[in-house]
Amino acid sequence: MDMAATSISNNNQENMLAELRQIIYKGDTEAVLPFLQQYQQGNMTVLKEAFKQAKRYWENSKDYPNNLEINPEHNYSEEYYRRPYNKNRTITIVLLGFALLNLSDVNTTWFYIYYYLSEIIKDEKLFSILKEIKPIWLTEYLKIQVRDKDMTHRTYQELQILEQHQLIEFDPELFALSIVSLTHEQGQTSYEIFTQYTTDEIIYQRDIPTLFDYETRLFEEWYGTWQDKKVFWHEVFIQLIQEQKLDRLVCIQKILEVQTKDWYSHTKAFFKKMMAVIEPTSTELLQLQDSIFLLLHSEYSATVNYAIETIKPLLNHADFNFTEYLTWLEAVMPRADVKSGIKMILQQMLIALKHYPEQQENILNLVADTFLQSDFDLQERAAKILVKNLKSEHYLVIDKIRMYQDNMIGGISVLLKSYLNDEHVVESKVQSQQEYVYTIPQPHYL
Repeated sequence: MDMAATSISNNNQENMLAELRQIIYKGDTEAVLPFLQQYQQGNMTVLKEAFKQAKRYWENSKDYPNNLEINPEHNYSEEYYRRPYNKNRTITIVLLGFALLNLSDVNTTWFYIYYYLSEIIKDEKLFSILKEIKPIWLTEYLKIQVRDKDMTHRTYQELQILEQHQLIEFDPELFALSIVSLTHEQGQTSYEIFTQYTTDEIIYQRDIPTLFDYETRLFEEWYGTWQDKKVFWHEVFIQLIQEQKLDRLVCIQKILEVQTKDWYSHTKAFFKKMMAVIEPTSTELLQLQDSIFLLLHSEYSATVNYAIETIKPLLNHADFNFTEYLTWLEAVMPRADVKSGIKMILQQMLIALKHYPEQQENILNLVADTFLQSDFDLQERAAKILVKNLKSEHYLVIDKIRMYQDNMIGGISVLLKSYLNDEHVVESKVQSQQEYVYTIPQPHYL
């Protein structure tokens, strides 16, 4: 707002503050802009302090030394004089707050600004005042209220209006948290919103993709009839991908990235279902195999299992980096929370032994790590793979099996007894013609 510098003398300061209090008392919204244009620049400190005093007075029932200056009708006969509610007064306070306060001031416990913003947007005269004030902190303020204070989300339509009039800047997190909640403006139906979101280029190219990057409850939004209810955002994404308005490969990669985040399990499941409907091809998954490998080191067991399952159709493909895959799996095998994933790994290694004969020892070395698991079924599966494929020259694998002997459950050690025999290991050393020295462990007696 372009305002002339009008820093005034102390003699006129009280007149200025009295005028401010009178504007608030009367709820005179039309006087807000002329007052600010005349006095704001050069007098911010004193105006801000006087405004805060008046704001505190009208928001609670406490007594202040200058009650009558703020409200000529203040009733001292009541111990806690209840201030009469006046909507215009409250909106006047909000408009002045936009002009006189900074982000730190409004980002405390003052929620009036947040709640009365909708009223201001819908009123042409009030909105014209806000456009002149143009608070520079509005974007960050709205984001904090929605993200950190669990306030009701601003409607997406309101954000569009505020951005159109340059009162806020595009903030991907703010827009994601707002667009996800369907709001029906002026009787708008869910089908009309669906059509808008899948045809407006700015919405589907810029705003909808933010839902991949910020945690929301998009799985809760439905549309359609009671007999034919559909998940709104599932249908939106699928249609945009089918119409090639969203890049298919980028969406697949984003879905993979979502699985690594500390988000609602329902949100992750939403995107998994979307992936299943998309049905990525082997060619697409191979382009993203490094992204899939990253999931294997996730702290979430469901994510690790999902990655292993996703890799299954790629295992025998010529462009699949199997060596890299084995390296990533080394950190998976000791984990006690991914037993179903390890079961899938053992099944995959059976296939890999035939397809990658040159990797046989490395595969069996990985399989041997199964004995870190206190699970008889897994150990038995691993033992059968080893018995069938292990050769005497695989002395590193044999050495690992001996190291894990104390972890073997039930009769597992019997299945591998020939490899747990000292003489066999010594013999394998000679046959392999490797410079390998095996030290027989000495018995320990209690």
